[in-house]
Amino acid sequence: MGPGGYNGGSVSWRVGGLAYDPFDSTGNTLYAATPKGGIWRTEDNGQSWQPLSDKEFSLSFSCIEVSPFDPDVLFAGTGDYHGGNGPGFGILKSIDRGQTWKNYGKVEFGTASIRRIMPHPIQPNIVFATAGRNGLLRSIDEGETWTQTLTAVQLATIATAATAGPDPTGVSNITFNSGFSTLYISIDNVGIYFSEDDGQTWTVMPGAPTGVGRFDVATSKLGSRRKQRTLYVMHGGAGGADGTISKGEPPIDNVDGTIAFTALGDSPRGNVGGRAVWDQKSYNFYIGTTSATVIDPGLPTATPPLGPYPVAQDVIYIGLIEVWVSVDSGALWQFVPTHHVDQHSITVSPFNRNELLMGSDGGVRKLNLIAQAINPFHTAQPMPAPPPVPNPWGPRRRYSVFLSLI
Repeated sequence: MGPGGYNGGSVSWRVGGLAYDPFDSTGNTLYAATPKGGIWRTEDNGQSWQPLSDKEFSLSFSCIEVSPFDPDVLFAGTGDYHGGNGPGFGILKSIDRGQTWKNYGKVEFGTASIRRIMPHPIQPNIVFATAGRNGLLRSIDEGETWTQTLTAVQLATIATAATAGPDPTGVSNITFNSGFSTLYISIDNVGIYFSEDDGQTWTVMPGAPTGVGRFDVATSKLGSRRKQRTLYVMHGGAGGADGTISKGEPPIDNVDGTIAFTALGDSPRGNVGGRAVWDQKSYNFYIGTTSATVIDPGLPTATPPLGPYPVAQDVIYIGLIEVWVSVDSGALWQFVPTHHVDQHSITVSPFNRNELLMGSDGGVRKLNLIAQAINPFHTAQPMPAPPPVPNPWGPRRRYSVFLSLI
């Protein structure tokens, strides 16, 4: 479905960024950012797509966001973050749903490819954008002027670390905790920083994974005090070794205590279908979260028997060559069928936490976990990867070509 497809030629190519329109409760209005075809929108659940950026300086984009306060306001991040095939030139902002655009931050961002733009969820004037080796920039006037939030020492650390591992490097993601009181950023070849003053200053996250390799970060979406202090860190590691997923959380009996990090031992690893799960981790790499209420089967053989009961759990997605999901806060993992390999982006519907959009080298797929019969209580063995499933959103081939209307 949608703009995408890959053959190395003049096509929209991979889909690096996705967004729902949070004001369209039908879930039919979606946006996609591509590195060779620009920004696209569908208003009919993917049956047809309209290009929005063909008149702009470049068609190279890695992310797209809709303002949570105004559906007419869009932010697009330029450059090809995932493949490095197009330089960035700042932020494009539209106030008319993509009919026209203005370019901001061209000097401040330089040629950095922008992987993530995040409007502040409760303060309309504040917007954040990752800038790779150029750090993390913040706007307090709805994206029209931008300032660096990292110190000279922190930027020097990123610059030094950039020589230690493969591209991409630098600040890769930003996210809030569920209470909107703490921000986290992931920095490739460095680790995790946090901020408790709306991103004005940043500190190294104590105890979080560090080292060579790509990093990404996501937080629990549940609202308890303990869950507001729970985060998940994806670390690619060096060379061809498997990466790790780590969970950081305070003690269960002291929700304000020190956050401790534990590697999730059953996270995806090894080989599936003859290919290493973490192969191409410098190209395919993300982690995202939502939440779900699942039914624990209880302990029917206990004395007295414990029957089934509902449990609120974090749902965690990781995108590598394939997509994997845990619906029990990272204890166990399952393979998620997709229509194409090489995963780059994911976003969960604001109206249905079981529905998500996935962007890959093959375009966009909308998936419903319930329809895929993702089971929260399964065996510890990862499910084997089945053959690619047909994409229900229109005719597609495994390598489809979608021409940009230039």
